[in-house]
Amino acid sequence: MAGGNLSVVFTMGPLKAWLLAAAPFRYWRGLISRERLAFLAAAGAGIAAWGLGELTRNFWRPLAQGTFVLSKELLEIIYEDVLYDQTDHVLGTPHFLVSIAPECSGYEGIGLVTVFLAIYLWLFRERMRFPHALLLFPLGAGAIWLANSVRIASLIAIGTSYSREVALGGFHSQAGWIAFAIIALSLIVLTGRLGLFVRTPAEDDPKPAAASEESHPVAEALLVPLLVLMGAVMLTSALSHEFDWLYPLRPVLTAAALWRYRRVYREWDWSWTWPALAVGIAVFVSWLLLEGDTDGSALEAAVNGLPEGRRAAWLVFRVLGSVILVPLAEELAFRGYLLRRLVSPHFEGVPPGRFTWLSFLGSSLAFGLVHGRWLAGTLAGMAFAAAVYRRGKLADAIVAHMVTNALIAFWVLAFGEWRLWS
Repeated sequence: MAGGNLSVVFTMGPLKAWLLAAAPFRYWRGLISRERLAFLAAAGAGIAAWGLGELTRNFWRPLAQGTFVLSKELLEIIYEDVLYDQTDHVLGTPHFLVSIAPECSGYEGIGLVTVFLAIYLWLFRERMRFPHALLLFPLGAGAIWLANSVRIASLIAIGTSYSREVALGGFHSQAGWIAFAIIALSLIVLTGRLGLFVRTPAEDDPKPAAASEESHPVAEALLVPLLVLMGAVMLTSALSHEFDWLYPLRPVLTAAALWRYRRVYREWDWSWTWPALAVGIAVFVSWLLLEGDTDGSALEAAVNGLPEGRRAAWLVFRVLGSVILVPLAEELAFRGYLLRRLVSPHFEGVPPGRFTWLSFLGSSLAFGLVHGRWLAGTLAGMAFAAAVYRRGKLADAIVAHMVTNALIAFWVLAFGEWRLWS
């Protein structure tokens, strides 16, 4: 027992040191006390996800059989010479065959949708109409199972008629997440459109809903552009192999999402100050210093291998996307929404300059994780948050982010450091 306790002390020591360095003990004690329900819900969701995955893993065969049959029927709509082996779950055409593994039977998607719905219903339980809202679970499970069969049939069709590399590369790795994102967003939209699942304003408040609430969808205006950008990233990655030749679609779709909410943005204060430029330069320097040994030669070769006109167009969209549209979408979501949402659920009433350790560290860490380069990204998130805290203006963080990305684009094009874009 002594040895076991000693190992725990040595394991927990560095973690405690980091936590106490970020904030005093009384802060963490108060945070746990205030957010105990959120911590319990998060732990429960994690345990539920693990348990559901283990449970469905043992019952995948009946599910795989149905997935196999439906995928075959879908393929036979397109191709006459469909090959299949129902015993070994091999399906395809003479040009492209796949083996449907247990993980492809659909149980992982059903587990993800179930956990997602559990969290969604818990967070918005005050608006939901129970037990009607529980019908979302079978709807979500059935939808993701059908989408999985369509995904398998589409993968075989792409490998047969378009490109084996795209089918086995981007599409295989991204299509499942695209299907999950579409189903999850569709379920959210469905609950909002159908009174069957949510309570009407009249049930919550006899007074009519304020017109300004309908005409100023602040949360949507802050989050939708980033969600569209992330969806575009998954889509273009799924339809590409090694080189993302469809990158121009990302800024086009993101610009459309920003245009959709232009009336909301017009009411905000977009003034900025010169110190935001210094923040952007500092983030750029730290990004360079923390950049690892990423190899950008494949991206450089692919871009230089394009015809001159296509190469110029791709670079123009790449620069415009990374310098203008990506900073706008990301700052609206991370500093405009998440930085305040981690302070209070009623984030609209939280001033942008309101500081808490949870919002500062949480939003910055989330920003770093999204960018892959988690350390450089987290430090960048901290710097952009500090730009907001200085004056309480989101525009300062947006300008700082634009400066950082503009310098990165200049470094790539002027010095051939393509690894910064890879």
